[in-house]
Amino acid sequence: MAGTIVAATSIEQPTSGELLTTDAIDVVVKALEATVKVMRDKHDAVDEADPTTADILHQYIADLEQQAWFISAEKRTPRTSK
Repeated sequence: MAGTIVAATSIEQPTSGELLTTDAIDVVVKALEATVKVMRDKHDAVDEADPTTADILHQYIADLEQQAWFISAEKRTPRTSK
């Protein structure tokens, strides 16, 4: 079953071996963004069938987008203030 899921996934698979932290952050953020894209693509169909489930899906989307932002912030450089 795992092989079927991996064959059908749109999530980029990381290379084997050790990754730099910055590269690992990129991999995780891209995976979260790809997951959110699939969820958004399915949201309207879910909403038609079951609005309550669509509300739950929407919350998951918001949570995953927030996590992607938090994780990507590890690579941000603060702007200098005047």
